[in-house]
Amino acid sequence: MRWPDLLRTVLALVIMLLAGRAVAITPVTDSERSATRQTIATQLGPGHSYALIIGISEFDDPAWHGLSGVPDEIARIRNVLAAQAFTIVPESTVGRLDHTALTAAITRFFTTYGSKAENRLIVYVATHGFADPTRPEGDGYLIASDSSGPADGRIGNGYSVKELSAALTSVTAQHVFLFFNSCFSGAMLPEPTRAADPLLAGKPVQALSKETAAWTLDLLAHNARLVLTAGDASETAPDRKSPFADAAVAALSGDA
Repeated sequence: MRWPDLLRTVLALVIMLLAGRAVAITPVTDSERSATRQTIATQLGPGHSYALIIGISEFDDPAWHGLSGVPDEIARIRNVLAAQAFTIVPESTVGRLDHTALTAAITRFFTTYGSKAENRLIVYVATHGFADPTRPEGDGYLIASDSSGPADGRIGNGYSVKELSAALTSVTAQHVFLFFNSCFSGAMLPEPTRAADPLLAGKPVQALSKETAAWTLDLLAHNARLVLTAGDASETAPDRKSPFADAAVAALSGDA
């Protein structure tokens, strides 16, 4: 086949494909679109969206240096989640927080807001983290202000992955997303989590068509337990200019 003939054939195929796509799009009336938007907005509104945001930057034990970048990180995360209609709960804090207060804040958050299936919850924690690389079966820990240095793979007054798993077991809220920006944060992956949903593979292309609306509402009806960590169980994370925080803010601001 000569080059002009080949070019005409390719163009014809492209036109056919585009025409086929145009025919496949289901038209949606303004009233249908408005009703769908309202249904989705109600479910994703501030009445069902809650965030606990904790940044621990001050520590008693010299094993853990101060994290000067945490206050700015927490301020950025608070602002971007508030802009996404999340209610920032009063237990959110930055600075000094001991193990007792950290445990109480997480427990109270899940107890207060995790009892309704329609709620969606976010927990964001920035602090030091620890996991013993010689004990892959050992606990991961989030470091509180009064946590001691590592000893035999354990952290005195550290918030362990077992405590987190226990706090999650009674949660009936369908959507829970945990963000951990700490060293060795991959060791904080609790057992009752799911990182994928088969519905994602069937997401239609059309913007707010009937198919997209049905997919969105169907997706919101499924349980999701997601965890995003700054690294795996063997990796450290930087304090200032955190790529984890930058990525989270960018994604929540629209890049996702």
